[in-house]
Amino acid sequence: MQHLNFIAQPLFPDKGSPNFSVTHHAEGKSLKEIVNDRVAVVEKEIIGRVLKEEKGNKSRTAKKLQVDYKALLRKIKAYGIG
Repeated sequence: MQHLNFIAQPLFPDKGSPNFSVTHHAEGKSLKEIVNDRVAVVEKEIIGRVLKEEKGNKSRTAKKLQVDYKALLRKIKAYGIG
């Protein structure tokens, strides 16, 4: 199995940016909503990176990420990737 080496790369290298600040997005949201928002950001970034590595091949991307192919397609559509 191939390891996802890019995960070691920072998604948000500038900790001062609005993308990194939880409090920037936290007003009026529950902890669950905040976590779900952050998960969506990370999922979108990872899926996009792996799709690029796999030259747009969704089947190989799903295998590499160990997710169901149809689940990957739903996420791609939901996140507007590609």
